[in-house]
Amino acid sequence: MATNELPIFQVKTDKAKGFLIDFVKYASAWALEITNINDFEMELLYAITPSANDIKKKFIVDMSNLGKKHRILENLKYISSQLYTAPFSAEIYMTQKQKSDENKEFMKIIHESAKKWRTIYPYSRYNHLQNIVEENFIIKDIGRRREDDKTAALALVALGSGFHRHGLALRQVAAQEVFARLYEGAAEEFSVLLAALYADVYVWFPYESSLYRGVAEKELLHSVLVGEIFNIGENLLGGFKDSLDVACLYKGFYERLTEEFSRIFSGGRSKSVSQALEEVFVAVKRTLNSFSYKKELKIKSDILLGRFKIVLDKLSKIHGGKEGGIDCDVAVIPLTEQTGYTLIKYLSANNTSSVIPVKCKKIYVIYTPQTLYNRLWIEDVLSGSNDEKKKDNKNKVDYIYVPGLESRIAFEIINGIEINDGEEHLLFVAQGPLPVYTALLSLAYRCYSRNKKKPPHIYIVSP
Repeated sequence: MATNELPIFQVKTDKAKGFLIDFVKYASAWALEITNINDFEMELLYAITPSANDIKKKFIVDMSNLGKKHRILENLKYISSQLYTAPFSAEIYMTQKQKSDENKEFMKIIHESAKKWRTIYPYSRYNHLQNIVEENFIIKDIGRRREDDKTAALALVALGSGFHRHGLALRQVAAQEVFARLYEGAAEEFSVLLAALYADVYVWFPYESSLYRGVAEKELLHSVLVGEIFNIGENLLGGFKDSLDVACLYKGFYERLTEEFSRIFSGGRSKSVSQALEEVFVAVKRTLNSFSYKKELKIKSDILLGRFKIVLDKLSKIHGGKEGGIDCDVAVIPLTEQTGYTLIKYLSANNTSSVIPVKCKKIYVIYTPQTLYNRLWIEDVLSGSNDEKKKDNKNKVDYIYVPGLESRIAFEIINGIEINDGEEHLLFVAQGPLPVYTALLSLAYRCYSRNKKKPPHIYIVSP
């Protein structure tokens, strides 16, 4: 059967309840939440489709075991197309195994689709696509652990988000979470998700920027990575003019990286997180150059995980003169659009990993309208886990809203954070918009100067 669609990976799980709840919640930016459904089996296929001037994303869901739950996805399709703050923009198609004359519910869906101009995806074509997907590109481990459900759901939402600044940031956050799950020993099949995110940012994003250069320059104006994206678009995709060629490059790049990442994470945690991040970047550069029509494609920093590595490396240098690191009384962390749950987890006092030598008893998370999604994601992971340590961490994280562009208001709010005189070790991660950044430095100075006889140990990290 001839088809332009290229299948990338498939999700198969017999416990899809948690995954679907999270997927709908993240895709709609918390506008749509499911509260009461039973567990069920689910199959989902992610594919890309080259068209005349573009590459479209498709999520094809087999409804055979969904029953009336398909209406949840119909609502998501509507909300994601109409709600400005919802990041998800890929097409959701539905297919069905049973013959139409044997399933009244399916006939009802056909009838509704005809009235609303919705398309039911032909099952014969879906069956053809899923037969192409090799076993090592099928994700089956979803539904076993809630953190895996949430990470996979966020990764799929990121893959389905559009060509815009928030979409790029969402892919960066999702890549951090998938990397962390792999580093901590999650199933190697999560390499599929990490490779797909890299293919999205290193192939699809540069291709879209080459099609809409003016839009890209304005949309990604404040991103320090826009130069890298244009560099890849000009040097990697310069020899690929047709969308089908670029789609094949996307698939080839993704499959090669899946093998590389499976190798990197197959040995468990025998290496430091910084070494693992460096190996990932080396594998990405090696794979890029193997596809580049020029001799060598020079990339200065990793678009997806580069900032994450910089932050962790700087935090790793804090040891307070102690061999085992320090116990911080308070940490104040402004969120950027690239900040995810993993950084908060590594800093929390209950975290048993030795990724960074700093453990914080109390964390103040500062967020702006631009980082509301990040704040909701962090809180959702902390509150939605069965892990008692994570629930304890939730009680030790406070969220403080600050308008990102109002200097005076930001100054008043941030300097109003209560930090007691008896707290000896204070950590400030100086990042975010300029009003937040300067107010944070002012707070650090105030904490230091108010007790001149015995000032606290203050650690300022500026990524």
